[in-house]
Amino acid sequence: MKNNIKYIKRISIFVLALVISAACAKWESETSPTLESASTVTLAVLSAGDSSVVISFANSANGYVSLNLYEGTGNAVPTEKEDREAMLTGNVTSMEYYSAETATGVVSQYTFEGLVQNASYEVMGVGNNSDGVVSEVVVQVVNTSDSNPPVLTGTDPEVGYGEVLAVDGSVVLFFDEPVFYDDTKDLTFSEYFDGEDVVAGSVTVDGNAVTVSLGEDLTNRDYVWLSYPEGAFTDASGNLAAEMVTYQDGNQFVGLYWRAVAKEFEALTILPVEAVVPAGFDIVVSFAEAVNADDVADGDITLTYDDGTDILTKAVLASEVSASGNDLTITQSFVAAPGVEVTLNIPAELLGIGIGNPNVEVTASWSILHPLQAWIGNYDVAAVSYGSPGAWDEAWTATIAAVAGDVNSLAITIDAGGGGGIAFNVAVDDVGMTISVAPGTPIGNLYGYGPTAVYYGDYATLDEFATIVGTIVADGTMTIDNWTTIFTDYGLVGGLWDAFNTTWTPAAKKKAASRGAGFASKAARF
Repeated sequence: MKNNIKYIKRISIFVLALVISAACAKWESETSPTLESASTVTLAVLSAGDSSVVISFANSANGYVSLNLYEGTGNAVPTEKEDREAMLTGNVTSMEYYSAETATGVVSQYTFEGLVQNASYEVMGVGNNSDGVVSEVVVQVVNTSDSNPPVLTGTDPEVGYGEVLAVDGSVVLFFDEPVFYDDTKDLTFSEYFDGEDVVAGSVTVDGNAVTVSLGEDLTNRDYVWLSYPEGAFTDASGNLAAEMVTYQDGNQFVGLYWRAVAKEFEALTILPVEAVVPAGFDIVVSFAEAVNADDVADGDITLTYDDGTDILTKAVLASEVSASGNDLTITQSFVAAPGVEVTLNIPAELLGIGIGNPNVEVTASWSILHPLQAWIGNYDVAAVSYGSPGAWDEAWTATIAAVAGDVNSLAITIDAGGGGGIAFNVAVDDVGMTISVAPGTPIGNLYGYGPTAVYYGDYATLDEFATIVGTIVADGTMTIDNWTTIFTDYGLVGGLWDAFNTTWTPAAKKKAASRGAGFASKAARF
């Protein structure tokens, strides 16, 4: 009995082992499926257009299929189980992801859109079966077609009426696909106001961007159009871009157009160029382009007159301002006295230069020229004595200045070597070219022996009532004969110092100077 029980235990243990072994085998087959049980995914291209492709896909088992789109070819294909599962669930980086439930052998399709024409892509497909086993990844290469021409999509700067284009700059054209330039076809810029057509200076292509430089500098603030013929640009398949014709339709432009930036214009010249000028002179301000003064009102332009004591600011009337071509002329209605400093002021942005460009501020100053200016200044005087024999000649220096309030007279101060000269007035006729000294005119204590005066005469004669009349030359030189110097304390006869024929030379013109001898002997004689 005991042995029977022993055998029964052994048999029970053996049977239990068989049951456990069978159960383990079944669990292993249900929980650890192998790759041999995975489904197979198939892909095919149904159609390809310029911007889309239609892909068919099927699964050899009930389950799911996922599609991932990649740009280009030769992309890395996942092989590890974890990577394939990530692709199945969309946990990878791709251009587009699509997933659908599939039935065994049923062919489905999906369309990828928004693609670039004439480009290559890869579609990677992966699936699973109802047991969740992930398939291997299959790859389908697709190529878009290229039946459409390149289309212009934008520009830099943007088309418009704003002042955005540098006069020496460029524009960039953007197309919807990479393009090529046919350099036998010109791109032409047209200036609206100037009416000038200029062939583009250079055309540079970088993918779908085309940089077009100007052939020459534009006119500031002019509108510029850009045109080009059909086929100036093509795509990789040879499709021709449409021509671009820019034109005016009513009060607006159509096509490619911009406006050149404004420029502040400085005055090129301001006339007169001399620092010292005659009174009542006209002022001419010239610019590089035509000037427009239509907006100038009374008082916009001013002239300031400064005589060193008082300053007068005069509002220039609009009627005193005129524009012709590139020149602006201002006519003075006020005649300033000699020596007055005249200052012009034209505010910035008052004028229109060229096509409405502003001006920068214009200022200039002049001193009013004395009508006798040629004979104003420092002089060297050669005084040739009538005395003979003996070295009686003298050499003086003199200063000739304007007389305030009298444009027909000059003031002379003589230095005969000892100082003491005083200013005396002489009349000057710049038409008859004469200089006149009144008889008995005091000229100062020239020699240190007392006051002197000048009369007409020589050693033989002396006329106390005759005016001394000399001649003047336009270059500033003068000659005054019969210049007789008298010491007034001793009378006309007793006070005779000497009689001279004098030649007056502007100091800048004198090449050499030498003082005459004989002063001592004259003094001794006196």
